[in-house]
This record gives sequence, C-alpha cells and structure tokens, in this order.
Amino acid sequence: MNLLIKLLADGKFHSGEELGLAFQISRSAIWKRLKKLEAFAHLDIQKVKGKGYRLITPLSLLDSKQLKLTFQHWPIKVLNNVDSTNTECFRLLANNLTAPFAVTAEQQSNGKGRRGRQWISPFGQNLYFSLLIGLKNGSTQLQGLSLSVGLAVLNTLKKAGLATVGLKWPNDLLVNNKKIAGILLEINGDPADICHVVIGIGVNVNMLLNGQIDQAWTSLQYELNNLVDRTTLLLDLNN
Repeated sequence: MNLLIKLLADGKFHSGEELGLAFQISRSAIWKRLKKLEAFAHLDIQKVKGKGYRLITPLSLLDSKQLKLTFQHWPIKVLNNVDSTNTECFRLLANNLTAPFAVTAEQQSNGKGRRGRQWISPFGQNLYFSLLIGLKNGSTQLQGLSLSVGLAVLNTLKKAGLATVGLKWPNDLLVNNKKIAGILLEINGDPADICHVVIGIGVNVNMLLNGQIDQAWTSLQYELNNLVDRTTLLLDLNN
C-alpha cells in the first residue's frame, strides 16, 4: 500500500495498466487496492475513463529514509498510522527505549490537543511529531520549555515563508487569529525527581478542507498557495 500511495502522491493521472505493471497484478485487482486505500487513509481518488486514477489532492509524503539519515541528535521512528505520536513515545519508553527519541507519522487516529481535545490528523497532509526527553532534576526544568519550543516552531514556519505567523504563549501559533500549529507537553514519572517529557508538535501543513475542526484554522498551503514539503519542514524544525 505504501508504494501505491507514493505512485499517486503527485496528483497526476496513472492508468490502471501502469499501476498493474508496477504491482504485477490485474487492473481489477488495482481497483480493489485503491478502494482499500481510500478506506485506510480517507483519500479522495478520482477515476476517469481513458485517463486512469489520481488523487484529487496531491500529497507530500514523509521521506522515511532521509529523515532517519539526517536526524543527528536522536533516532526517529516514522510510521504510517498511529493513535498518537505522544502515546507512541510513552509506549516505546515502557518497552525500554532510551531517551531521547522522536516519533512522527503520516496519520493519527487519536491525535491529542490541549484540555483533552482531539488534534485532527488526516493522512499525509500535516505534521505530527513528538520528541521524548529525560529530566534528572524534576519538572522544574520545564519552566520556559513550552515557550522555547514555540519559538522554534515559529522560526521554522517563518523560514518556510510564513512571515505573518505569531506565537500565542504558551501553546498556539496563529496567522491572523487562525490556528496553524500547537504544542502539547506531557510528563511521565515523578515530577519532583526523575521523569520524562514528551514534546508534541502539530502543524497544519497542506490541509485545505476539514469540517471536523471547530475553531478558526489555516495551513501553510493556504497561506503560501503551494504544496509544502513536509520532510524539509520537519528537518528544519529538528535543526
């Protein structure tokens, strides 16, 4: 399924014959895979006789290989789908993975926002990223961390070309009072002693339509009027 998404990500038409040759299966089998892909990733696939199939909205997929090679400060796990990148960090910690490490995903089924809200996380459109770090002297070290992370996200968005973005301390980044990114810190362990914190970052990158969001929002693609490379954005954020 990963290869099929990659072939269609450019938003151009691909014939059933072309796709069938790529997988060495029949065109009818390709159609069945496309229907499964629509259901799995909630993608809109257009079928036109004589032209083939295309994604109605092109995607910028995460380049797993490039991310793993380029991340120098900590290892990163790149997933297709996860309930929450924050939750996955805590699972990995429980399975004895040593901090620091990071998790990102193409899609979240139960992304976390502040105050128990869900962070809407459609496939291949936005940035869902969590970094788990260890603290030896308790949560007093968290003072100012949210602001520092917010400034890092702010600088990354400005580098991407978004000059009008501003930070609403401590958790939100806005463009003309519309939310474009958010930060969520979660703690595991003894806040007075040894503990771990997950820094969760969500950025609306290429999302253009979503009726599930109950507040004013925007995205980089809305503001810049072009498809944004999500891998480059994440590498800039990591730097």
